Amino acid sequence: TGPPEPCKVRIPGGQADVVRFDGASALWQATDVWGTLQGDFSVVAYLRLPVLADGFLFDGSGGAGMSRAQVRGGRWQAGSQPGPVSQNARNPATAIGAATAGSWQAHAFVFRRQAGQLGVVHRMSSATAGPVPAGAAANLAGLVVGANVEGKAGWRGEVAEVLVLDRALAEAELEGATLYLERKWGQPEEIAGFYADPKPDNDPRVFR
Repeated sequence: TGPPEPCKVRIPGGQADVVRFDGASALWQATDVWGTLQGDFSVVAYLRLPVLADGFLFDGSGGAGMSRAQVRGGRWQAGSQPGPVSQNARNPATAIGAATAGSWQAHAFVFRRQAGQLGVVHRMSSATAGPVPAGAAANLAGLVVGANVEGKAGWRGEVAEVLVLDRALAEAELEGATLYLERKWGQPEEIAGFYADPKPDNDPRVFR
């Protein structure tokens, strides 16, 4: 694996960079650098699937917290897996909705704990699915974007922005986050002949 490809695009506010994952690249931060979310949390991403292909959008980067979302068999799956990594990294999660290819969309995954179990809600643009059971309550320890905890099962698509919040967003907040991303990014169009700056941001909390 290696770093994904930055891509220059045209958006409503001018020009910006998005990240293109080819199924063999990922962005990764270790637990001791990125930290661990131990309570409810939300992950919101603005992304595009050019084609329907299996792969992990995000996962924890260690066995202490493998909370993840992926596309498998044409459907979104979200949930959590306990350690060890060697046994559970590639396990399927709970199917939560059909995946679609072609257009840019906002996707939100809201993980909420109740009675020792984890439930997850998936909001895709204006449609909400769930909550569905997501397995034993687990942390999000570190962060991998574009692959699973092993650096495998890579994502094939483009990601403009990922927001990670240390609480479960309410419905009104999900709507607000969706509108923010849709208004900021619109439907990005690649600018032929231009390449984004490949240098990573020095802040480990920010992925480029």
